[in-house]
Amino acid sequence: MIRQVLASLLSLLIISSSVLAQDLTFRSQSPLVIAHTTVRDEKGLYANGLNAEDFTLLVDGKPVRFDLDYSFVPISLVLVVETCRDCGAAIKKLRKIGSLIEPLVTGERGEVAMIRYSSNVRQVQPFLRGGVGIGDSFATLKPDGTGAVLYDALAEAVQMLTPRLRGKRGVILHIGESIDRGSQRSFKETATLLEQNNILLYSVTYSRLRTAFTDKNSWKDRTEDSEFREKHPDGIMRTPPADAPYGFPDAPSPHSTGDIVNGPGNARMPGPASGPSRMGDGNLGGIIALLSNAAKKNASAEFTKLTGGETIGFNRQNALERAIAQIGEELHSQYALSFPPPVTDPERYYRLEIRLNRNGKYQVRTRPGYWMTAGE
Repeated sequence: MIRQVLASLLSLLIISSSVLAQDLTFRSQSPLVIAHTTVRDEKGLYANGLNAEDFTLLVDGKPVRFDLDYSFVPISLVLVVETCRDCGAAIKKLRKIGSLIEPLVTGERGEVAMIRYSSNVRQVQPFLRGGVGIGDSFATLKPDGTGAVLYDALAEAVQMLTPRLRGKRGVILHIGESIDRGSQRSFKETATLLEQNNILLYSVTYSRLRTAFTDKNSWKDRTEDSEFREKHPDGIMRTPPADAPYGFPDAPSPHSTGDIVNGPGNARMPGPASGPSRMGDGNLGGIIALLSNAAKKNASAEFTKLTGGETIGFNRQNALERAIAQIGEELHSQYALSFPPPVTDPERYYRLEIRLNRNGKYQVRTRPGYWMTAGE
């Protein structure tokens, strides 16, 4: 009898310790910085089974103590999907990927919500366990609106995630164009929200024109009864210019924080790269200005670099499905290195570098740094 009581008490103690450890590590209210880190070997395969002693974490070149967590921590995912009026070809492809989200990305213990954006932001699905309802949510997507308020949509996704970060990893998967048109929020506001809450962002982007060219039945969308027909307010059908980076350019909103981009906009961005920051230590305002200028051409790429995520392009259905599979595999092969920031000067950007203490050639990708806000 005594042995049974002792065994029960020991089991309770182990469970309580495990829960406490999770709460201390993944808690949005804490001042912890979390570096989501991807490690690949020289063959491009994910390096699994690494321990804390295999990593060295440097802040501005100085070693910092950290805690290590593994990829089996449940995922809380928000899908952020663009549904602009002329994105019909892409939306038809998106309708087919709902069944991939649970087995490849969230897993059974994860949860997923969806919001869509064009001229405004709307919630399509609240958080549901695993892949419940997500196939139906994708199936209901329709073209609507003329803008692309990416900053507002990402900010809304962060606000949905922040109450749910205890014991979970906060992840946003954006699917849409790479630029912002018409957001009320600025690049700086959205980037700060992502940074503060240690959110990991992935972006799957496309070109409106190129996705339309890969759609064999796109001619049907010109018929009057098609739900994908691009109906402009003045009723005039337009043909986009050959060099337009997206289908039917509209004038920017009076609240637009960026310019309409002319040309493909796929040049290498001057934002931070993984490892030591190319920007070095500098004034926070100057760094934000640099990133904001780059974001006018490719906002999604700048956000993913800041968080340690990745941007993947697609135009065809099989490329979209490969992108989802790649992101899912990476999420379930990552490491999370968390640490309390050694200094909290809000006027500086702190370089973050993670080195692997192993022989051989490895590729390590993580967030390039972080900044603290005055309120933290």
